[in-house]
Amino acid sequence: FPTRRSSDLANPAADRILGIKHQNLVGKKIEDAFPGLAGTEIPEIYKKIALYGTTWKTDQVNYEEGAIKGAFEVVAFQTEPGRMVALFNDITERKRSEEERESMRMQLAQKQKMESIGKLAGGVAHDYNNMLGVIIGHNEFALEQVEEGTQLYNDLIEISKAAKRSANLTNQLLAFARKQTINPKIINLNEAINDMLSMLHRIIGENIDLLWKPSPDIWEVKIDNSQLDQLFVNLCVNARDAIDGVGKITIETSNFEFDENYCSNHIGFLLGKYVMVAVSDDGCGMDKETISHIFEPFFTTKGKGYGLGLATTYGIVKQNNGFINVYSEPGKGTTFRIYLPKYVEKDLGKNELNEDEPKNSKKELDS
Repeated sequence: FPTRRSSDLANPAADRILGIKHQNLVGKKIEDAFPGLAGTEIPEIYKKIALYGTTWKTDQVNYEEGAIKGAFEVVAFQTEPGRMVALFNDITERKRSEEERESMRMQLAQKQKMESIGKLAGGVAHDYNNMLGVIIGHNEFALEQVEEGTQLYNDLIEISKAAKRSANLTNQLLAFARKQTINPKIINLNEAINDMLSMLHRIIGENIDLLWKPSPDIWEVKIDNSQLDQLFVNLCVNARDAIDGVGKITIETSNFEFDENYCSNHIGFLLGKYVMVAVSDDGCGMDKETISHIFEPFFTTKGKGYGLGLATTYGIVKQNNGFINVYSEPGKGTTFRIYLPKYVEKDLGKNELNEDEPKNSKKELDS
């Protein structure tokens, strides 16, 4: 404290950090001056410091809507028997930097984990597919030599069905590993999604509203039509299952561009121009632990199915040189955002990145 006058119980910096006017606190107990501390251990800690000379140091971080609103370091010590001083140091920027570094570290670790799982899944799927090919081939050869209607013929038919279902699973694993055979075409996402709406309405059911919010002048992308269908079916089914009863699913599109500065501060974002398509629901949401596993093959929270829907979605997006992010909180719904690269003719090369953007193009905001 700058002076020893009894009226100087706090300096202007303390007033600013704590949001108080210390002149109004003279003669009050700490619980009365700061009602939020009533019932906590802090008043007792301050009493022990004043009486016994102990020292206390802690960090106080205040959050608002999941982001750090303010933070300060507290150091309290005895000045003389029965009296103590508490020093408050504003550490908001330091805490924000630490939290951002930790978030980036976790995103990088998640990305590396998914890359490793993808390599493993791709190798297993290829080997499994080869063995299935042998099973299916020999089974078809056996069917040609067995009379229809016999028990053996029926058994061979069941083997054929099981083998084909297994082949479908391997195809989903290959999609996750980005090794699926594709036939990409140049398309307008708004038009493609518009053509899917009736199918998606049937999938999600009558109790859930489907809102379609296309952004005008959307850029073209290049993607396999069957993969695009698979993307939206998987995401809409996932959103439907997260809603208990009546709810809402929203699909929207927009153009985005990410520069080097943005990408350097956001792990997983890639430099360039992208068409973003978001699928949001107002369902149960997910915690951070669940989010860290949702794209892994065979991970499911539904108690049914193979857990390959979101894994397949992840693989399809990666195979098309895009990326996907998920934003969710328990009780606050979930939003999946897929970014697919803007289609650029090869002869335009990098010069295309410098052309004027459509009016609706916008920069990505920090989430």
